[in-house]
Amino acid sequence: MKYCNKCKKLYPSTFEVCDDCAKDLKKMDLLNAPVYLVTACGFERSNIEGALKDGKVPYIEKPEKNESGANAITGSYSENHRILVPYQAYLKSKEILDDIGVVVNDNLNNDDIEEDIKELMKKNPEASSSMSPKITAAMMFIFLILIMVTVFLTDGLTSWIKSLF
Repeated sequence: MKYCNKCKKLYPSTFEVCDDCAKDLKKMDLLNAPVYLVTACGFERSNIEGALKDGKVPYIEKPEKNESGANAITGSYSENHRILVPYQAYLKSKEILDDIGVVVNDNLNNDDIEEDIKELMKKNPEASSSMSPKITAAMMFIFLILIMVTVFLTDGLTSWIKSLF
């Protein structure tokens, strides 16, 4: 797969230039890179947000145009927003939108995306998995130490302030 670094749209590997902004496309190399899913506004946008949240798919919304004067009158609810999802969640997101009746207009082959994601996971398995148990344990230990230090410092400071009075 290729994608436009400016528009964040996905394209088949045969494409060289973005249809929207005429920028050169680059090969998709990051599993968590944000990619364009759909543009929506109003009620449809709310439905998409809810469905993605229910499906535990992270997403980003970006307004298509910054029309602050118009937004003051109509509200940002009626403004078109581009919804971006991580590349590895693209297929799941398309399925979720299909279930709620929102059509994602793309010219991509789902099998190609699936193979591309598997290939990227093989190249960089750490990117698709969560932290290792050792790192998680170390982070929890550091967190507990920080809490203890905070409690002792607060206790010491409180005792010092009490001694002044």
